[in-house]
Amino acid sequence: MAEGADLVIYGMRGSPFVRKVQVLLAEKGVDFEVRGVNIFPAPEWFAEINPAKRIPVPRDRSIGDALSIADIAVATQFVNLRFVGGSVDAARWPKLAAYALRMHARPSFAASIEDESRLFPQGCCPL
Repeated sequence: MAEGADLVIYGMRGSPFVRKVQVLLAEKGVDFEVRGVNIFPAPEWFAEINPAKRIPVPRDRSIGDALSIADIAVATQFVNLRFVGGSVDAARWPKLAAYALRMHARPSFAASIEDESRLFPQGCCPL
């Protein structure tokens, strides 16, 4: 984790959803910053970032402040699309690796690659 990194993850300490995104980023070697937020109740500034008030919320400052993601499946998809390369060590993280492979097998994931490639010029590659 790096203070001032382009990628910021908003979430609550101890959340398994936040940890899933953190593990995926760490496995890919991506620098990121974590900003804690208590969503019970969510502060107004967080509701502006994410009206659904769900975590984790990855926000890539290199793209701009307009992109906030608030769904764990979409957040992991974003990480895989945005940060090509690396993979999840299946021996170390078997459930996360299996989840990532299931996500890549979804037709909706494959269909989104073309649509989202304008945001993510690096492209996408399966794990």
